[in-house]
Amino acid sequence: MNSILDDPSFYYTQIETDLEKTFERLWRERDQREEAESTSDSSYDKVRLACNDQLADIGSVELISDQE
Repeated sequence: MNSILDDPSFYYTQIETDLEKTFERLWRERDQREEAESTSDSSYDKVRLACNDQLADIGSVELISDQE
């Protein structure tokens, strides 16, 4: 396995950053994304039909089983 440090075109640039602030921002962005997905996503109310690959409202689908 080659190391990036062996690559002559690689140039390391040191960047000063506050990791605590960076992770706080990332967590905040993740929380906002998850909240937006949970409020705008109605896919939990639907199922995909294997027979024709269409979405149907879960309330209009009846489960039929050949097992007793």
